[in-house]
Amino acid sequence: MRVIKLSIFLLTACCFFAEAQQYVLRNVNVIPMDQETVLKQRDVLIKDGLIESLVPYSKAATHSGYEVIEGNGRYLIPGLADMHMHFLADDRIADEYRKDELLVPLKYGVLRGRVPIGNPGLLRDKGKITGGQLLGPSLLVGSPQLAGVNFSAVFSGSLVKSFQEGYDAVKRYSEQGYSFIKITFGLNEEAYRGIVKAGEDFNIPIAGHVPVAIKIREAIKAGQDVEHLDQYMDAILKEDSPTKTGLSAFGIFQKKSWATMNFIDAQKVEELIALTVDAGIWNTPTNHFFISSFARFIPEDVLSAGPSYSLVSPEVRTELLDYRDRYWSESAEKELREKYVEMRSYLIREIFRKNGRILAGSDSPEWLNLYGYALHQELENFVNVVGLTPYEALQTATTKPSEYMNTPNIGMVRVGQKAELVLLKANPLSDIRNIRDVDGVMLNGKWLSKEKLDQLYQQAKQSIQKAPLRSEFKR
Repeated sequence: MRVIKLSIFLLTACCFFAEAQQYVLRNVNVIPMDQETVLKQRDVLIKDGLIESLVPYSKAATHSGYEVIEGNGRYLIPGLADMHMHFLADDRIADEYRKDELLVPLKYGVLRGRVPIGNPGLLRDKGKITGGQLLGPSLLVGSPQLAGVNFSAVFSGSLVKSFQEGYDAVKRYSEQGYSFIKITFGLNEEAYRGIVKAGEDFNIPIAGHVPVAIKIREAIKAGQDVEHLDQYMDAILKEDSPTKTGLSAFGIFQKKSWATMNFIDAQKVEELIALTVDAGIWNTPTNHFFISSFARFIPEDVLSAGPSYSLVSPEVRTELLDYRDRYWSESAEKELREKYVEMRSYLIREIFRKNGRILAGSDSPEWLNLYGYALHQELENFVNVVGLTPYEALQTATTKPSEYMNTPNIGMVRVGQKAELVLLKANPLSDIRNIRDVDGVMLNGKWLSKEKLDQLYQQAKQSIQKAPLRSEFKR
């Protein structure tokens, strides 16, 4: 059995503040997430950062010694987890701005984050959050990327081209305290085998893109967790497809690859779903990012009305939208794009419904899908596009992340759980869009009201807006 290397992430009892207080969230409707139900009119008592009890609401109850937070019939859910997020400070702006970026997801109830492509700065900030020296979501940090080619302006990772180089890189990053190994592009078969063998030897999961040299079926059998449904679209093509390069990775930018949507092999689809479910691997499809980026164009006026547009400087915004603008200057026909939406949705829905493992992730801040808000869009996509129920969508950002991270004390609202909670104005089970209306969060046993969250957000925004684009990205 694989065990995620959490180190101090597992039971984060420390907090940003000096010590936890005792609270009662009074008269709230609890969505516990251990079952699809609403526990109406409850008082939730919190002590030492843990949920002490859930009792029926009574006007006469005083709860002496507890600071009272009036819920007034609002809805309480576990804190949300974004299982594929990045930060601008990882590459596009200076590292010093990450402390401001970390404040932004809190406004949206995102209290945990999984960050592929880590770096020493992220490990440092993870430690500061755990130790109470920095405010932000708890972080699970993947390794710097292992790749066969350098494809980015700022490359954080190692180029590995042999079995031994792959093996040694995994050993090194495991010893440095990263929680999983992130692989990206251009790996050859030998390097990949070395990475997988080291993952087994050092008990550290492998996650990321699927190398073209390996193919998705071999990656699944090797136990690799997959980001973005990478290589799934290539593996379901008929033998007479005009090209074997499907709509994964760089193939999605090639207009000729879109013709493959007319050559889907239904039997291969079902076989791949079954293989995925049986293997028990995790998929983080980042579906909103892919659908909004490549299939359903978001006009400039809609984009500019969202919170992401004004959060960054004009030069950072231009850089984030550069590939988007290039892609849409000559996009594929709408009919093919809609078939792409339907197939991705089918894969996600069927994997989930057959008890496969799906996680919610935003891939922020790519193409101006910025942290926090982008996770809301992913969950709404899971309901409105993929076809999951609101409860199923919420599972991918609450209980499923806890299963992935082996943190059974987080992700539900019940006695003994860590008090990592989000108070919403309305019921998300009735309408998933209600996750947008966050009225406060309980983070590491401390209450942050909507007013405080807005204050922190504005503080962060003022700083991030001033952050210049790093020179490596300037053309």
